[in-house]
Amino acid sequence: MEPNVLSPRAVLLIALEAMGGDVHGRTLLQKRMYFVGELLGEDLGFRSHFYGPYSSLIHSEAVQASTLGLLLETSSTGPCIPCESRRVDYVLSDSGRDTAKRAEAMQTSEAEDIRKAVNRLMEACGSLDGASLSIAAKVHYILTRSSDGPMTPEEIRQKAKMLRWDVPEEKVIAGVDSLLALNLVKLVKTEH
Repeated sequence: MEPNVLSPRAVLLIALEAMGGDVHGRTLLQKRMYFVGELLGEDLGFRSHFYGPYSSLIHSEAVQASTLGLLLETSSTGPCIPCESRRVDYVLSDSGRDTAKRAEAMQTSEAEDIRKAVNRLMEACGSLDGASLSIAAKVHYILTRSSDGPMTPEEIRQKAKMLRWDVPEEKVIAGVDSLLALNLVKLVKTEH
């Protein structure tokens, strides 16, 4: 795949528009964008972080888009990932939608790839909350960055511990199921 010609902000806005224009929670935004990047084969700056893969680039773009009025950011103390004190929701403003549409018109092929990636993600994992998608992202991150080949759920848990992630085995299995639905992993060893 050719490298991204769209700016990271345009990718974010097009992806958000394809997601229906809103995302409930920073963690959910991060994890959805992680999978969009993986499905596109694009590096959106994701690295290991407490809640799983995290991109300071995506965070920065969301903050800047909010400052520019492209995103409306609201916070609440509603349901969020454990240890987060508040949930931050993002909604595309009319200006954000217009900006996304202009970016799509300039790079229609790339925009279509983003929309296809979002559609795949939403079909396979759209009902997952931030916590569940976070587990799936952690499992994917471990499986794709490990040179150990296929791993059992227990081996994935051990790798997660090395990254200071606590992932219960049943959540690993659910995460693998999400990755299989996205066709992002091919092989996971089963316990003997």
